[in-house]
Amino acid sequence: MTRLTIRRQELLELEHQAVWLFGTIAARSSTLRKLALASKKQRETSRDKLRAELLAAEETPSSSHPGYPNEGLDSDEDMRLAARTLLGQLNTVQLELVALTHGSDRAAVVTMLTNTAAASTRWGAAPSAFPGLDPKNGR
Repeated sequence: MTRLTIRRQELLELEHQAVWLFGTIAARSSTLRKLALASKKQRETSRDKLRAELLAAEETPSSSHPGYPNEGLDSDEDMRLAARTLLGQLNTVQLELVALTHGSDRAAVVTMLTNTAAASTRWGAAPSAFPGLDPKNGR
């Protein structure tokens, strides 16, 4: 399996988790429901596109888990933090994919990275000039 395929599989696994998380937030919080449902739809679109790309490359896409850890989703602020954290993880893998792709594939990943970074700000993250990079260690 190539580094590109490994990263795409990692991204798909995170997308599965994001779909679950935003569905869970929508079910638990009336104040965050609209934002969570919009985020869930965005993640479903990204997940489905990524899954199709893996199938086109004759790779077996990873499946979602029956459930994910849901500790710490007790308040709206906890849910916002969980959303920001997971979106940050998505950005990190997306940034790695930028380096592994070329041409129109790279442009598509950059668009995905930008959209995920914008979604993070809707959940309360500070805007970043370089989404996906940890400013503390340059990664």
